[in-house]
Amino acid sequence: MSENSGKRLSSISKADSYEAIGAFWDTHSSADYWDQGYDVEFEVRIPRRVSIEADLFARLADEARRRGVSTETLVNLWLAERLHEIAAPSPAPVEDERVTTAQREMQLAEASEAYSTEQSQA
Repeated sequence: MSENSGKRLSSISKADSYEAIGAFWDTHSSADYWDQGYDVEFEVRIPRRVSIEADLFARLADEARRRGVSTETLVNLWLAERLHEIAAPSPAPVEDERVTTAQREMQLAEASEAYSTEQSQA
């Protein structure tokens, strides 16, 4: 039996496990027991969805596929990196204002590493 053995979970089915409750309702109708029920209130929280333009999403999906991660993972990583950049003090200016792509990727990787370390320690 389940971890709930010895404890009655359901007043209608008299079942002592979730499996037994399921088995009971597989063969019975709630209409037959309507007068034995009671009203309950509960709140359902559905996460809000964010819309992304189709062409932008396609570009994100292509980049994620190229990197071998899901689109959601890539978006979350990039957003976390950007928010971390905003919160962190700006790095010292580079002598040449034209930062190469490789330098920028290195900075983002270092920031991401620091962010990941901070998150795992929290």
